[in-house]
Amino acid sequence: MAKRSKPASKRGGAKKKKTPLASKSVKTASTAGGIEVVCSECYSDFLYVPKSSSSSLNCPACGHTGAMPESSEVQRLIMAKAAESKAFLTASIPAVLFLLVTMY
Repeated sequence: MAKRSKPASKRGGAKKKKTPLASKSVKTASTAGGIEVVCSECYSDFLYVPKSSSSSLNCPACGHTGAMPESSEVQRLIMAKAAESKAFLTASIPAVLFLLVTMY
């Protein structure tokens, strides 16, 4: 008796075909330097990237549209974010040193 061949989909070594979208690399906008924004309609959080070229802010959750902040307001937020991270480092370094000294 002759053996019947198995269909290609049930073979153990069959390779899956890649979809055209999976093989292409998609470049997204960098979120470095993004500012967290809270939507006034649904209160969901999303990132605002100041380097984006859009003329309005759109909430990804509810679609609410808001006005773009002025450049002076964006600079104020960036400076506040930098001061906050500097204050965190200034507070955490002595805390770590204190913990190391008390452990010995």
